[in-house]
Amino acid sequence: MSAQDNPAEQAAAARREHLSLILGDLSDLPEEVLQQLSGVRADDLETQILEVMRSCYGAFTLDQILIDLYRKYGTVQKRRFLQNKIYRMCKKGLVCPVPGKFAYRIVDSPHGKAQHP
Repeated sequence: MSAQDNPAEQAAAARREHLSLILGDLSDLPEEVLQQLSGVRADDLETQILEVMRSCYGAFTLDQILIDLYRKYGTVQKRRFLQNKIYRMCKKGLVCPVPGKFAYRIVDSPHGKAQHP
């Protein structure tokens, strides 16, 4: 079984990537140090939203995120709950709204530069 097929290793890689978005490059840190960063540990839903948004480059509407979360993870989220989660992700600098649309993009860095297709 490869690392890509192992859900535990995929989750660990996703958490490391999520923390890197917040704290910068963490590639040189051992797992023991990363485990001590519990104050900024990614919650599962944020990690899933980011993975869904990375799977197809570009802007995502709330409807697209709801559908892709169900298709990829089998989870059903309440629309209002997901709106609130994405709002908090915007405040953290992980995603940003697309001006003039009801859509969101992933932010490349903690400094707020949005990804463009």
